[in-house]
Amino acid sequence: MSKFFDFNCDELLEFESKLSSLSNPSDDLYDYPYWYGMIKQRAETDFELNNDPKLKIAKLIWGHCDEYSKRLIDESIEDKIIFSQPRITCYGKINDSLASLWVKVFMKYPKEIELWTRLENESYHAKASLYGAIKFALTNGISKSDIIEWYPNFEDSKELIMGIDPFQSIREKINPNEDSNERTYQLYELDEKEKENLPFWFREGNYIHFYKEGKTVVDNKTKKSIVLNSLERSMYSCLTEISVLLEKFPEDYMNSLFYLDIYEKSELIKHWFEKNNKEAYLLLIKDEDEGEEEEINPEEVKDESTENKSNEVNFCPECGGKFNSNNKFCSGCGNKII
Repeated sequence: MSKFFDFNCDELLEFESKLSSLSNPSDDLYDYPYWYGMIKQRAETDFELNNDPKLKIAKLIWGHCDEYSKRLIDESIEDKIIFSQPRITCYGKINDSLASLWVKVFMKYPKEIELWTRLENESYHAKASLYGAIKFALTNGISKSDIIEWYPNFEDSKELIMGIDPFQSIREKINPNEDSNERTYQLYELDEKEKENLPFWFREGNYIHFYKEGKTVVDNKTKKSIVLNSLERSMYSCLTEISVLLEKFPEDYMNSLFYLDIYEKSELIKHWFEKNNKEAYLLLIKDEDEGEEEEINPEEVKDESTENKSNEVNFCPECGGKFNSNNKFCSGCGNKII
């Protein structure tokens, strides 16, 4: 009697028997039925049509690696090896078995459409699970020789291992200043020097991604251009995407943690530009933030009193905290205010 299938046949029973025989009774990390159960669960919760298996697998590989990398970002290399090895070993053998199993079932039981369709989808998830773990290992400095030892059939293909960021194509649609074909990076892919200049609030969260090169950005309305460095470009790209999302966000969900997170990020980015790159702020952000305003002649504006200036509220460019304009240091993080 099959443990995982409603349909009984020799091919399925042989597959399940192989999973049990491969398992190590004294090591739960090498429990093959458990890892197959993970693949089965992922396939069951996947409602995307398999009209482009290669693209589907590429997106899943990127997603698995991204999840692992964020979850284990502060762990040691030893812990990352302990995490990677059983996944690569077990997913590898399951991937090889499923790839041939669904073809056998299709050839022998062509009328069992639901069964072989399920096996086909599981084979895609097995490959994505395997190469998601492989990409995580390589990203964290684990050698290819170790990976080949864990999975001898390792396909050393850069295109396969890299996967595809599923958000990349979305950026092209909502952010005309960026090319979806140009790669973005996650925090765990940056080196220590690249991380040094990042404000602590711009290290993780929804819609945060990084470019390693600066770029000339053109304002859609004025057609004026300005050069942004890599950090400024990363911030402005995230701000553009968040702004589009905020405009379409359902009012009933504006108290959700997701909405509050991206709204806070957008405000922090605006204040950062206002303090650190006034020219870019005025050209790219101010009008979008406040709407079209009538141009004001500075000579017609009466100077504010010293008392009013001392009470003016500003935002720290490092932590985003509020402080009075006459303060020399931020009370939140101690950052020196220039």
